[in-house]
Amino acid sequence: MAPNPVIPAADKKTAEAQTSTSTRRVAQLTGHLAPATETEQVNTRPVLPIPYPVSKLQLDSEHCIDHVQEVKVAVIGAGLAGINAGILLPAKVPGIKLTIFEKNNDVSGTWLENIYPGVRCDIPAHVYQSTFSPNTQWSEIFAKGAEIRDYWQAQAKKHDVYKYVKLRHRVDEAEWDDAQSQWRLKVHDLNNNVSSTETFNFVITAIGRFNSWKLPDYPGLDDYKGHLRHTSNWDPAFDPSNKKIAVIGNGASGIQIVPNLQLVAKHVTHFVRNPTWIATSWAGDERTFEPQPYSEEERKSFEDPATYLAFRKELEDRYWRRFRAMVRGSTDNEGIRELFIEVMKKRAAKKPELLDGLIPEFAPHCRRLTPGPGYLESLTEENVKLVKTPIKRFTTTGIETTDGKSFDFDAILCATGANTDLVPPFPIKSRGVDLNEAWKPEGKWGFPYTYFGLATPGFPNLFFLAGPHATGPSGTVPQAVETALTYFAKVFRKVSSQGLKSITPSKEAADDFVEYCDAFFPTTVLTDNCSSWNNGGVPGQRIHGLWPGSAAHITRVRREPRWEDWEYERKHKGNRFAYFGNGYTQAEIDESTDLTSYLKAPNEKVDLRDVHESWWDVPGAKKKA
Repeated sequence: MAPNPVIPAADKKTAEAQTSTSTRRVAQLTGHLAPATETEQVNTRPVLPIPYPVSKLQLDSEHCIDHVQEVKVAVIGAGLAGINAGILLPAKVPGIKLTIFEKNNDVSGTWLENIYPGVRCDIPAHVYQSTFSPNTQWSEIFAKGAEIRDYWQAQAKKHDVYKYVKLRHRVDEAEWDDAQSQWRLKVHDLNNNVSSTETFNFVITAIGRFNSWKLPDYPGLDDYKGHLRHTSNWDPAFDPSNKKIAVIGNGASGIQIVPNLQLVAKHVTHFVRNPTWIATSWAGDERTFEPQPYSEEERKSFEDPATYLAFRKELEDRYWRRFRAMVRGSTDNEGIRELFIEVMKKRAAKKPELLDGLIPEFAPHCRRLTPGPGYLESLTEENVKLVKTPIKRFTTTGIETTDGKSFDFDAILCATGANTDLVPPFPIKSRGVDLNEAWKPEGKWGFPYTYFGLATPGFPNLFFLAGPHATGPSGTVPQAVETALTYFAKVFRKVSSQGLKSITPSKEAADDFVEYCDAFFPTTVLTDNCSSWNNGGVPGQRIHGLWPGSAAHITRVRREPRWEDWEYERKHKGNRFAYFGNGYTQAEIDESTDLTSYLKAPNEKVDLRDVHESWWDVPGAKKKA
């Protein structure tokens, strides 16, 4: 913060003359709050009833209760979640000073980074977008990655998010300063290769699930001389045509890339360790390997707001009503098991033996469903080989499996996932604990220990966006992100307006949430014996990737903060209501404000549920018409 300027003596009268009318008015109205001199106490004060309680609290005669305090907020990451933070928080938090750090050269996160052949969204694009700023003109039902990237970058431009973003700035460490009640971030400017420390009142991690990709930990990895890449680090200059290629892993990216490589590569060898369900998409939408474009007639019809809204509501409603399929032993789950087996048999009809060991014993939805149009069909082609034998090591020319067989490849592509354990990729320290260590399986807690997936005990003013327990097994990601940000905005408004320095969830509240999760998740198929995003890739580990309940359930829970679950540090140690100040609002002192905005015209329709509910519609918040 810059020092206050020194005013020359000759200019002091001029500066004093420029004192605002509202400031003078405050002084006039609150003069009675100033400490009285002994003479005044004896001669001028009215006689009070005796005995009258004497307060220890000295009122702040200059502080109005609606004074907007600056709130410095850092968001780490500018993918879908970070972009939404840049849209919603400035609108919802008066006095916010927002900074979004993004390590890449542009926003949109995973959709900027992932450019491998076949990358696309596996749910309809009309579902995977902002609830308040939709694109009605998606070209395909399941949009390609580049179109999704363009959409989110367009949202950032439309809502002026870029002014908050520091591109090519990587956060290397975050540490809470108890003495100053603020976060200190070590930030590396990749543009100039310079590191600096910046301080903030609040930090939101919006790192995402696919941010920290990793190569497999096989012996000899560094010995291999061919082209080696993770699919999330795709080399755009690489041409797979007429090459012998290995693909390791059958998660979402592996299943998408194999059928695309099959069309151009000389040969593809697909190494898989685990069975997986290859079926329809989450809500049963039909997928094909070929593009599924919207017709000109359909897109034209979407230009009508009523038609588009009806279309979108029907489509999205299906994603809110699929939670029953997650319940262990439910007819919904048993039904889709039978359906998926039939679908997989049909797709692999040319080589039915491929399905031996590929159809899982665990229930559908234990792992996230991977529709994989064209995947099983590609495995039946002559230039594709499926290998289920575990990999022993890398060689200089390829891969050796545990049965002693060797394979030579021009390129090895690793579709081996990212940081599914949700452990932060950099140190986050507070009061002797580092989340980067504490959340690891061998750490203090051994899993992402949180309160509602939003915050964690012992780490004041730290919040997680699109992290642990971020979304329900049903619903949509954008809606879940938006409601989480709305929750954060309520927290920030409370801290900035009620004389608080920090807010932290209590250990008791977090422990109760974990206990609820431990009781709930065994009632679902998520705890079947599978390796998934939801358990950090460790069968039997606590489920932390999803909310313990449906999308409608999480929306209800996060609707209003349970303030009793939080611990507070106050600016004024003596009295929690010191922030009441001088008894006035700045709004009522300003003659231009509308103190009666709550009054409506006699013929104006009123929704009684909303009367005096909106946080922004208070006396004086608006100017007079």
